Amino acid sequence: MKTFKPIRELDATFEAARPKLLGSLLDLLVKTLKEMKHLPVAGKFRMADFAHFCRAMTVALGRDPEEFDTAYLLNIKHQDQEILEATPMTSAVTLFAKGYTEANPWKGTAGELLNLLRDKAHTSSDKDAMSDIPKNARWLSCRLSELVTALAANGVIIDRLPRTKQSRGWNVYATEEVGIKDDLKKEADRDLIEEMGTSAIEDQDEST
Repeated sequence: MKTFKPIRELDATFEAARPKLLGSLLDLLVKTLKEMKHLPVAGKFRMADFAHFCRAMTVALGRDPEEFDTAYLLNIKHQDQEILEATPMTSAVTLFAKGYTEANPWKGTAGELLNLLRDKAHTSSDKDAMSDIPKNARWLSCRLSELVTALAANGVIIDRLPRTKQSRGWNVYATEEVGIKDDLKKEADRDLIEEMGTSAIEDQDEST
């Protein structure tokens, strides 16, 4: 059975540990700044400065910078997944994209895609997707532009084609990775991130 402490005891414990905690953080900061001078920047991350600092901190903790890369990429993937799960129309987009490959993609206008997505949602009896699909082609283009990155992370590729005199088209297809959203795998990924974070804290405590 768990036992709980009153806030005054927790405050007293924290105050007693405060100097050591602050000292540990400052020591880690010094080591991190030192490692940043030698560690190459990871150009694969959009937030390059943040990633560089965190990779250097990982090294300062005595770990491989690739471990941070793995955890960071998994976190980004989970964020993308949450965006898609909060956007019902993406289920229709995914189902539609599965019918095409990189070698044989679907190409057409936003208006044509809008009608096809409506048909796909209707055929699959997906009422949530039907209500979430935009009412016109222009709004669909805006929504797709916002979802391009999240969809790509889950195997659905949507590219804007160069504008012609008539209109601007879209290129749609699915990669072999589409549909990999297994709940157990997601939980395993989250466990890995949490395990790495906990291990890093324990390593720092042991070094101080």
